Amino acid sequence: MNVDYNRHNAASAWKHLTIRHPDVLVVGANTGNDCSYFVEFGAKAVLGLDVIEEVGSEFTHPKVKYLCESAEDMRSIADESFDLVYCYATMEHVPNVEAAFSEMARVVRKGGIIYSLASPLWQSPGGHHMVSSSNGPGSTL
Repeated sequence: MNVDYNRHNAASAWKHLTIRHPDVLVVGANTGNDCSYFVEFGAKAVLGLDVIEEVGSEFTHPKVKYLCESAEDMRSIADESFDLVYCYATMEHVPNVEAAFSEMARVVRKGGIIYSLASPLWQSPGGHHMVSSSNGPGSTL
């Protein structure tokens, strides 16, 4: 049985909401596929956030906008803007996890939900698993 873990986790986050048509922030939206689930589920609006230039390149919809910005510094997003902040398989790529969670807490509305699930890569001496050229080939920062 093939399980679409991205869809499964989006549905899991969705079922915890009490609001019918929430505003959703997808942190680590990549090319936009995770945003599609929330449109399908009935979100009022979805914002996909990622640092990659290709953010949102594979999914467009009138309810979805994309922002090329860091989870650690969401300066373009006002406080308490979202009912759900969804972050799946992203935090293992973020150098400053504390700053990212602080930002997610800032932009979620009171009574809203932050749903974050990351791979267990924290045993790496440097934290996340992104390769840093300043640390030499194959090293983690």
